Amino acid sequence: MKEIFIVVSSLKTGGAEMQSVWLANNFTKNNFKTNLIVLKQGIEIGHLLDKKVNLIEFNMYVNKPDKSFRILRILYNFYSAYKNFRFLLKKNNEAIVFSFLFHSNVLSFLSSLFLNNKHYLCIRNDRFSSRASIKNLKIRYLIVFIISLFSSGLIFNSRKSLKTLGTQFPKLTKKYFIPNSVFIPQELEDKEVAKKITNFLNKTELSILSVGRLEKLKNYENLIKAIENMVRRDTNVKYIIFGQGYLEEKLNNYIQSNNLTNNILLLGLVPNAYNYYKYFNYFIIASLHEGYPNSLIEAMDNELTVFGTDCGDTFEIIDNNRGIKIDGFESEDIKNTLISYFSKKEVQSSISLNANKYVKSELSDKAVFSKWLDLL
Repeated sequence: MKEIFIVVSSLKTGGAEMQSVWLANNFTKNNFKTNLIVLKQGIEIGHLLDKKVNLIEFNMYVNKPDKSFRILRILYNFYSAYKNFRFLLKKNNEAIVFSFLFHSNVLSFLSSLFLNNKHYLCIRNDRFSSRASIKNLKIRYLIVFIISLFSSGLIFNSRKSLKTLGTQFPKLTKKYFIPNSVFIPQELEDKEVAKKITNFLNKTELSILSVGRLEKLKNYENLIKAIENMVRRDTNVKYIIFGQGYLEEKLNNYIQSNNLTNNILLLGLVPNAYNYYKYFNYFIIASLHEGYPNSLIEAMDNELTVFGTDCGDTFEIIDNNRGIKIDGFESEDIKNTLISYFSKKEVQSSISLNANKYVKSELSDKAVFSKWLDLL
């Protein structure tokens, strides 16, 4: 039986992290010896991991960056991780490695270099991202380009990334498209979280949800302004956002200063968010940029009527009457789409049913995981 190694930067709440846990759990359920390697600090979703999965923490992060010899400590931690991982791979030359995100790609490449192990790079977006400069992004692309020359293949989780970023990699490198599947947590809902949601919504029919980090790319500022405009038109709408991030204080200040606290709520980080979609009727994703949005397909799986901007694979996912497309990213574009839809005498219930049917058939565990098995 082949041994599986899944490498991810951390287990914080994020799309790549959730899918790495989903993948590890499914390999384990199919009787593979499965290891999940985590490079950095952050085990927020570790409780979602199947107990049979071997969790390995390399602790490559550097505590207290203000301490002396930081660069030396980073290099030492990286070398230790490389040495330990390479030792594990040498023990089983048939082991297969799936690496998620940049640092995992680099470590997996170096650790498996000149060994017989297969290494697949999992590309999660249609561009490289970094909190540093554009120059850094170019360096990242060059590094991943080189790694791809030695890889067994590139796995893209969105068709858009395959069409755009995929064309920039060597033609001889094999490329695959495998979408995300809905990850349903086994834990029950938190009664306190559920109470906060239900008390705020107060049985409002226009109950809207968004899920994601509070950052620029999620376009929450325009979303909140669109909801504000509806409130000013005496629309009884309630809007909740699950997520945390560096924009939290700014968004909260806007909500409070514009007397929107009865209509808009930032609930913060909500573990096992899937459990709470059932309290809402509608879902909005208005991102400027995405890959294959997990929150969108989770909403569709819960029969919410979804609205989405043209980000990542969103338009393809909600095509064929599975959702409502928002033509533009400004608050006015979002507001006009919402008002147009809600002003109709009869809301199309078929949209949410079509969406749910699509997710159940095309994005089921069995349908998606079979594509991963084909790579073995």
